Amino acid sequence: MDPTIVDVETVDLRFPTSRELDGSDAMNDAPDYSAAYVVLHTDGGSGLVGHGFTFTIGRGNELAVAAAAAIGARARGWSVAELVADPGAFSRHLQADSQLRWLGPAKGTIQLGLAAVVNAAWDLIGRATGKPVWKVLADMAPQQLVDLVDWRY
Repeated sequence: MDPTIVDVETVDLRFPTSRELDGSDAMNDAPDYSAAYVVLHTDGGSGLVGHGFTFTIGRGNELAVAAAAAIGARARGWSVAELVADPGAFSRHLQADSQLRWLGPAKGTIQLGLAAVVNAAWDLIGRATGKPVWKVLADMAPQQLVDLVDWRY
C-alpha cells in the first residue's frame, strides 16, 4: 500500500538568542533565531514522516508558520510514490493556489512557508527511498534535476 500525506503539522519554534546576543551582527543586533517547523504525516501505518523547516529571526515567525500551514494543506492527498516520482510537480502544485499566489510564492512570508513544506517533502522522499537527500539528488538524471526548477520567473 502506498502511503499518502494525510496531515501537515506546523510548530512555531523560537530560541531566545537575543538574551546573550548570540548570533548578533551589524544588521541584526537582537536576533531570536526561530523556525517554522513542518512535519508531513502519512497514513497506512508506514510510519513515514517528513520533517522540514525554514528559519526566521524571531518576531513574525508566526507568519511563516501560518504560511506553511496554508501551503501544507495542499500537500494532503499526495501519495509518497507521486512525490518520489516527481518532486518538481509537487512543489509546483504547492505554489499553484491562485489566492496564495497573489501574496507571492516567490517572495516573502509565502516563500518561507513553501520552503518549510518542500524541505519536509525532500526529507520524506529520502526516508521513503532509504537514502540521504544528497544521494537522492545525486542519483537523478540531469533532466530530472532540470525539471525541479520552476523556469517561469
